[in-house]
Amino acid sequence: MKNRIRALLKAIGKTQAELAAAVGMTPSAVSRHCDGETAPEPGTTERIARFLGVEVEALGLRERRRTGPKSLAGRIDRDVVEKALERLGLTAAELARKVGITRQSVSAFLTGRSMPRSGTLRKMAQVLRLEAGKLVTLEGE
Repeated sequence: MKNRIRALLKAIGKTQAELAAAVGMTPSAVSRHCDGETAPEPGTTERIARFLGVEVEALGLRERRRTGPKSLAGRIDRDVVEKALERLGLTAAELARKVGITRQSVSAFLTGRSMPRSGTLRKMAQVLRLEAGKLVTLEGE
Protein backbone atom coordinates (compact mmCIF):
# COMPACT_ATOMS: atom_id res chain seq x y z
CA MET A 1 0.00 0.00 0.00
CA LYS A 2 1.33 3.42 -0.96
CA ASN A 3 2.03 6.02 1.72
CA ARG A 4 -1.03 8.28 1.83
CA ILE A 5 0.05 11.12 4.15
CA ARG A 6 0.30 13.75 1.39
CA ALA A 7 -3.12 12.89 -0.05
CA LEU A 8 -4.71 12.90 3.41
CA LEU A 9 -3.17 16.29 4.22
CA LYS A 10 -4.52 17.69 0.97
CA ALA A 11 -7.97 16.23 1.69
CA ILE A 12 -8.20 18.07 5.02
CA GLY A 13 -6.54 21.25 3.77
CA LYS A 14 -3.45 21.01 5.98
CA THR A 15 0.26 21.38 5.21
CA GLN A 16 3.26 19.26 6.10
CA ALA A 17 4.46 22.13 8.31
CA GLU A 18 1.17 22.07 10.25
CA LEU A 19 1.45 18.30 10.68
CA ALA A 20 5.06 18.65 11.85
CA ALA A 21 4.13 21.25 14.47
CA ALA A 22 1.15 19.23 15.68
CA VAL A 23 3.05 15.96 16.20
CA GLY A 24 6.42 17.37 17.35
CA MET A 25 8.51 16.63 14.27
CA THR A 26 10.61 18.75 11.96
CA PRO A 27 9.13 19.61 8.56
CA SER A 28 12.03 17.75 6.90
CA ALA A 29 11.21 14.58 8.87
CA VAL A 30 7.57 14.82 7.77
CA SER A 31 8.73 15.26 4.17
CA ARG A 32 10.91 12.13 4.42
CA HIS A 33 7.94 10.18 5.81
CA CYS A 34 5.69 11.48 3.01
CA ASP A 35 8.30 10.45 0.42
CA GLY A 36 8.62 6.99 2.00
CA GLU A 37 12.33 7.51 2.73
CA THR A 38 11.82 6.84 6.43
CA ALA A 39 9.12 5.40 8.64
CA PRO A 40 8.03 7.17 11.83
CA GLU A 41 8.19 5.60 15.27
CA PRO A 42 4.98 3.78 16.29
CA GLY A 43 3.96 6.55 18.72
CA THR A 44 4.55 9.19 16.07
CA THR A 45 2.53 7.16 13.57
CA GLU A 46 -0.40 7.22 15.99
CA ARG A 47 -0.12 11.01 16.42
CA ILE A 48 -0.02 11.47 12.64
CA ALA A 49 -3.13 9.32 12.22
CA ARG A 50 -4.94 11.26 14.96
CA PHE A 51 -4.05 14.59 13.33
CA LEU A 52 -5.32 13.33 9.97
CA GLY A 53 -8.45 11.81 11.51
CA VAL A 54 -7.79 8.28 10.25
CA GLU A 55 -6.78 4.86 11.55
CA VAL A 56 -3.03 4.06 11.49
CA GLU A 57 -3.58 1.45 8.77
CA ALA A 58 -5.03 4.12 6.45
CA LEU A 59 -1.66 5.89 6.34
CA GLY A 60 -0.06 3.11 4.31
CA LEU A 61 3.24 3.41 6.17
CA ARG A 62 5.74 0.61 6.26
CA GLU A 63 6.38 -0.82 9.69
CA ARG A 64 9.42 0.49 11.48
CA ARG A 65 11.94 -2.22 12.24
CA ARG A 66 13.71 -2.33 15.59
CA THR A 67 17.35 -2.71 14.61
CA GLY A 68 20.64 -0.92 15.00
CA PRO A 69 21.74 1.13 18.00
CA LYS A 70 18.33 0.86 19.67
CA SER A 71 19.27 -2.72 20.59
CA LEU A 72 22.61 -1.68 22.08
CA ALA A 73 22.91 -1.40 25.82
CA GLY A 74 24.51 2.03 25.66
CA ARG A 75 23.98 5.73 25.45
CA ILE A 76 25.15 8.79 23.57
CA ASP A 77 28.32 10.19 25.14
CA ARG A 78 27.13 13.65 26.16
CA ASP A 79 30.65 14.98 26.72
CA VAL A 80 31.75 14.02 23.20
CA VAL A 81 28.67 15.66 21.66
CA GLU A 82 28.98 18.83 23.74
CA LYS A 83 32.69 19.20 22.88
CA ALA A 84 31.93 18.70 19.17
CA LEU A 85 29.10 21.26 19.31
CA GLU A 86 31.43 23.76 20.98
CA ARG A 87 34.22 23.06 18.48
CA LEU A 88 31.81 23.67 15.57
CA GLY A 89 30.04 26.61 17.21
CA LEU A 90 26.67 24.85 17.05
CA THR A 91 23.80 24.65 19.52
CA ALA A 92 21.80 21.50 20.23
CA ALA A 93 18.87 23.12 18.39
CA GLU A 94 21.05 23.66 15.31
CA LEU A 95 22.22 20.04 15.52
CA ALA A 96 18.59 18.91 15.63
CA ARG A 97 17.71 21.02 12.59
CA LYS A 98 20.69 19.78 10.56
CA VAL A 99 19.94 16.13 11.43
CA GLY A 100 16.20 16.51 10.82
CA ILE A 101 15.01 15.65 14.32
CA THR A 102 13.40 17.62 17.11
CA ARG A 103 15.30 19.46 19.84
CA GLN A 104 13.46 17.19 22.29
CA SER A 105 14.99 14.13 20.59
CA VAL A 106 18.49 15.57 20.95
CA SER A 107 17.78 16.24 24.63
CA ALA A 108 16.49 12.68 25.11
CA PHE A 109 19.64 11.27 23.48
CA LEU A 110 21.98 13.43 25.57
CA THR A 111 20.24 12.61 28.85
CA GLY A 112 20.15 8.86 28.16
CA ARG A 113 16.35 8.65 27.91
CA SER A 114 16.57 7.18 24.42
CA MET A 115 19.01 6.10 21.72
CA PRO A 116 18.90 7.29 18.12
CA ARG A 117 18.37 4.83 15.30
CA SER A 118 21.41 3.96 13.19
CA GLY A 119 20.51 6.43 10.42
CA THR A 120 20.05 9.28 12.89
CA LEU A 121 23.29 8.33 14.64
CA ARG A 122 25.14 8.45 11.29
CA LYS A 123 23.64 11.87 10.47
CA MET A 124 24.59 13.20 13.91
CA ALA A 125 28.14 11.93 13.42
CA GLN A 126 28.33 13.59 9.98
CA VAL A 127 27.12 16.94 11.30
CA LEU A 128 29.50 16.73 14.27
CA ARG A 129 32.35 15.54 12.01
CA LEU A 130 32.96 12.46 14.13
CA GLU A 131 32.90 8.70 13.65
CA ALA A 132 29.51 7.31 14.73
CA GLY A 133 31.23 4.90 17.14
CA LYS A 134 32.71 7.82 19.08
CA LEU A 135 29.21 9.07 19.94
CA VAL A 136 28.18 5.91 21.79
CA THR A 137 29.32 4.66 25.18
CA LEU A 138 28.40 1.03 25.78
CA GLU A 139 27.15 -0.11 29.18
CA GLY A 140 30.04 -1.05 31.42
CA GLU A 141 32.56 1.21 29.69
